[in-house]
Amino acid sequence: MDRIGIDTGGTFTDIAWISNGALKTAKVPSTPDNPARAVLNGIEKVGESFNLLCHGTTVGTNAILSRSGGMAGMVVSKGFADVLELGRGDRKNLYSLNPRRHVPLIERENIFEINLRLDKSGTAILSPGESEIEKIAEELKKTGMKSVAVGMIHSGQFPDEEISLGQKLSELTGLNVFTSSALTSYPREYERWSLASIAAYLSPVLDSYIRNLSGEIKSNFALMNSSGGLISGESANRNPAACVLSGPAGGAYAARLTGRGRVLALDMGGTSTDVTMITGNLPRTRESEIDGIPYPMPAMDIHTIGAGGGSIVKIDSGGMLKLGPGSAGADPGPACYGNGGPLTLTDIAMLSGRIVKSKFLGGKMSLDERLSERAFSEVCPDGMKREDFLEGVIELTKIHLVGALRKISVARGIDPSRSDKPFTLVPFGGAGAVFAVECARELGIREVIHPCAAGVYSAVGLLAAPISVEKERALLVQVDGSNEILNSVVENLKSDVEDELSEWGETGSTEFSVTCECRYVGQSHALEIELVNPEDLKIRYKKAYAERYTYLHSGTPVELVTVRVRGEIAAPPINFPELTNGNRNLESSKIATQEIFIDKNYVDCPVYDRYLLPVGERINGPGIIADDYSTVYLPPDCSASMNSSGHLEIDIE
Repeated sequence: MDRIGIDTGGTFTDIAWISNGALKTAKVPSTPDNPARAVLNGIEKVGESFNLLCHGTTVGTNAILSRSGGMAGMVVSKGFADVLELGRGDRKNLYSLNPRRHVPLIERENIFEINLRLDKSGTAILSPGESEIEKIAEELKKTGMKSVAVGMIHSGQFPDEEISLGQKLSELTGLNVFTSSALTSYPREYERWSLASIAAYLSPVLDSYIRNLSGEIKSNFALMNSSGGLISGESANRNPAACVLSGPAGGAYAARLTGRGRVLALDMGGTSTDVTMITGNLPRTRESEIDGIPYPMPAMDIHTIGAGGGSIVKIDSGGMLKLGPGSAGADPGPACYGNGGPLTLTDIAMLSGRIVKSKFLGGKMSLDERLSERAFSEVCPDGMKREDFLEGVIELTKIHLVGALRKISVARGIDPSRSDKPFTLVPFGGAGAVFAVECARELGIREVIHPCAAGVYSAVGLLAAPISVEKERALLVQVDGSNEILNSVVENLKSDVEDELSEWGETGSTEFSVTCECRYVGQSHALEIELVNPEDLKIRYKKAYAERYTYLHSGTPVELVTVRVRGEIAAPPINFPELTNGNRNLESSKIATQEIFIDKNYVDCPVYDRYLLPVGERINGPGIIADDYSTVYLPPDCSASMNSSGHLEIDIE
């Protein structure tokens, strides 16, 4: 077996692999106290040898959100020790009476200044002596630092002095040292230094996690990085920040496997929901944040909200109904798990008839509806009808989900309901299709595709992800007259990418993509433009600028800020087996009748076993289609049919 994909979530850890040409899946409870244990449990479920473990993890994300990383220090240019604390002057919540500023990962007392300063042309204004470097190294060791970040002014464009200082500090301290310019060429020091602080802060945590896993498995090991490519454990240790947004990236790859060109992907698991818009190439951004800290590396453009199956349902202090962002997680889990958990969205789905108890986790996990009822009665306000409370939670859930989908589409000027450019909603994750069809109707989307193995679809996406390496260089030159230097830089970066990819020993040609970040001279923010031909870079930039902002700055020169080269070795194709009807028929697929809460009334509706549904025959809603790891609620005025790849195609009237 070539690959196994394992995606660690807040509630469950999902596993997918190909065995004898067939897609196999499994799901095990996550172990938040030791995430590696759930991964090893998943490998044990597979019971087969494999060559490469492709892993999406939330270890880095959780360490930042819970502030459980390692103690890190930082060395910066003299006079700039407050950069991380000051941040930017913009206010995220303009009308908040009590705005909360972000808290840097490295405390001010652990930031040391050094007499190293470059001007904008790269000339050293201040240069430290050896005694000064040795003194700072002693301070770093004495204060018990586990790792060190280094940030110098203008080092994004002129990295040599910063990298040399980092090497000296590493030799003197024996610590892992992360220079900002080695991580990114981003020209703005606050964002670049923030990335270095993330790398240093996560280094002890990620290094321990990788060593623990690598010591237990007998195969190659790759982590999904934030931009949607697999990197080695060694690469992750060289830049721990690369995997901060590893978790959701696999789902975006998986969403493309449905064959639709314009997709809104909705990945709803136990703890959170990730939404992505795909209109061709996978969307990436350089303006992500994690807990208020800028993340200037290319990352999948994914919007996340705290709404999932484990989201806690409660009445807040003002008497308002609230869903999430707090989650019951894997332990104790929802009330129906029987571990003393609170009322959650999973309990509401059960009480409204949207979950088939006998199919939950393949029938291997029992759910107690009486415990859901008890938790429901404790939260439902006195005097409120049961039906009104159920309806309220369902409507609030749809408001959260539709709001997230609108944020990545309508808020960016893209109407997913347009008949000439139709979108398809692709829900996955264990809870994705419980509310997805209703959300699609709210958005005016006419087609929903619930993919094969949807309950573990992010793990399937890991199987489809390429091995990748990205390199970049800051130039800050005008586009006019830059062809020669641009071509030279691209060739050098391609060579560096190929050298690093060759360490994998993988067969297959490398596919390169080259992008340039450009802006008008005097602007702060740039647009990323695909480099097809240096001769037409300026034309392509102006076209992209006009599409984004509807106007141009005629007469203003265009500046080339950064060049980035990405090399990929494609994954083996995933061929979903062609389904034939055989023993499948509509009559045998109908396994039960279940009451479903619809428009404040309970209605008897059919329950279908997805594994017995015949190909091509249409089912009319309302009804439930269930498999081992996910459930589809088919509302009235909708119909569904299974295609030969095992995907459910749902049409909305």
